[in-house]
Amino acid sequence: GDLPVLRSGVDTLRAMGTRVVRVGGSFTDGNGYFWKKWRGPPWARPSLSWTWGTSLVGGWGIFEALDMCDQAGIACVITTAAFSNGGGDEDPPCCSPDDMADLVEYVFGSNDTTWGRVRHADGHPAPFNMTYVELGNEQYNAKFVAQAAAMEARAKAVGQGGKLVYLFPQNKYLNATDYPKAEALGYGDRL
Repeated sequence: GDLPVLRSGVDTLRAMGTRVVRVGGSFTDGNGYFWKKWRGPPWARPSLSWTWGTSLVGGWGIFEALDMCDQAGIACVITTAAFSNGGGDEDPPCCSPDDMADLVEYVFGSNDTTWGRVRHADGHPAPFNMTYVELGNEQYNAKFVAQAAAMEARAKAVGQGGKLVYLFPQNKYLNATDYPKAEALGYGDRL
C-alpha cells in the first residue's frame, strides 16, 4: 500500500513471524502525546516538531501504526494517553471518558458522526481496523473502568459493540475497589 513505512521493515516483521505490534510508551503522555494531537496529516499536527531523544516523532503515531499493521496482517495494540503525567487520579481535559469515546467514533464512525467526519476530513475516509486498546502505560489508571465503559457505549452507537479489547496498563490488575466495577461491565475476556 501507500503508507509512510519502509517495505523492508514490514517484510522483516513478517519474516520474523511477528503477530502483534504494540505502539505505546511515548504515546501515553496526556500532556502531549494525546490521540487528538496525532490525527490528520503529519505536517498539520501540533506534534510535528516534538522529539524523543534525538528523533523526530511527529510523523508517526497510532493511526499510521494501525494502517501499517492492518496492511501487514499483524495485530496492533495501541496505547493511549489515559491521564496526564501527574498520575491516574486527576481528570485532565485530554483524557476524560468522553475523549476516549471520541477516539472510538474517530476510528469507526461514519460520515454521519462528528468524529467520523473529522477522520474523513483528515484524509482517511475508511474506518481504521482497531481491536486492542491499552488505556495508559505502566501507571495505575484509576479512570480505566469509566473510560472502557464510555468507549464501549460509543462503539455500540457506531455499530462496533463487542469488538474492542480494553487492556489495563499496569503489570498488576485492577485494585480491590476497581476490579468489581470492571467485572460488572460484563465484557468478559475483553478486559
